[in-house]
Amino acid sequence: MSKQVPIDITVTKHGEVAVLKMSGTDNRINIIFCKKWIEAMDKVESWPDMKALVSTGSGKFYSNGLDLNFLNACSRREAEEYAVVFREMRRRLLCFPMVTIAAVNGHCFAGGLIIALLHDYRVMHSGRGWMCLNEVELGLRFPDSMRAIFKLKFTPALTRDAAIFGQRYTAPQALDAGLIDDVAPDGQAVSKSIEMAIEKTKGRTYGRQIVSEMKEDLYRSIITADDMYPGGAGKQMFESKL
Repeated sequence: MSKQVPIDITVTKHGEVAVLKMSGTDNRINIIFCKKWIEAMDKVESWPDMKALVSTGSGKFYSNGLDLNFLNACSRREAEEYAVVFREMRRRLLCFPMVTIAAVNGHCFAGGLIIALLHDYRVMHSGRGWMCLNEVELGLRFPDSMRAIFKLKFTPALTRDAAIFGQRYTAPQALDAGLIDDVAPDGQAVSKSIEMAIEKTKGRTYGRQIVSEMKEDLYRSIITADDMYPGGAGKQMFESKL
């Protein structure tokens, strides 16, 4: 198998809130990343007392996006496997049967921001770190699945500034733009997210199945959209292998 940036993912219980932590070099998205995310989500769902999932990164990154070196070097078989597991990982997270919050601890770029957007809520710490969709700088156009996310979760102004022109956002700027739901003091994104999760779930009696079904119904345009990149470097990267 072509070389992939390694990552470790752990899940811990904090009362009725599960905290998923990504620990790797920039937390790049590849086959390993997706499979470990799926395994972690399986574990959280196996805990009947869990009501919310908080995800976070380590060091100065939440996630720095796709593992482009792997994707450029991988074989056709690897590209096919990657397409399947990345799609499944995104679908599972988007329709996860409980409250999900991305505790953004640092830089959150490109595909990493897409992962954060698949959560129900986002909290970013006030320390160093930017949110950015830098695909325009990489010469990559967005596939239908990503554009569907923008249509549902972005205002027209945010689509213009963030998606088309790749603007970088600090935590206060991201809050003003609507990319995140709250700002935490430096280094406290996880604790703030756990507090939010407890607040969102306290006294609520809805079941997991209806939560997942509601998300699936309302996010159907994202789930069913085509993943193929329409042109540029992305088209060359994937169509040459798929």
